[in-house]
Amino acid sequence: MKEFLKSDLKYIYSWTLTKKIQNAWIKGFPNDRFLYRSEGYEVLPFINRYLRTRTIKNLAAFQMIEKIIQFGLTKSIASHAKIKEWLDNNLIR
Repeated sequence: MKEFLKSDLKYIYSWTLTKKIQNAWIKGFPNDRFLYRSEGYEVLPFINRYLRTRTIKNLAAFQMIEKIIQFGLTKSIASHAKIKEWLDNNLIR
């Protein structure tokens, strides 16, 4: 499956090395882990993981999910699990 890259993102992010290291171990969508929406090392792998679960491979879908994460979710939807749940329930199947 195609992995999208930093250059595929439309918005500006911080790229903090400690977030890259912390994010490397994340598997799945933990409920106890918050997604820092301004951090590229968090957003990029999250979207790639999510697209793998849906077997979606196109750039338009990648960028739509990125936009939803940045502007379409309330602050109360913050954990990896809650964001995945919201996407699962609200995206066209």
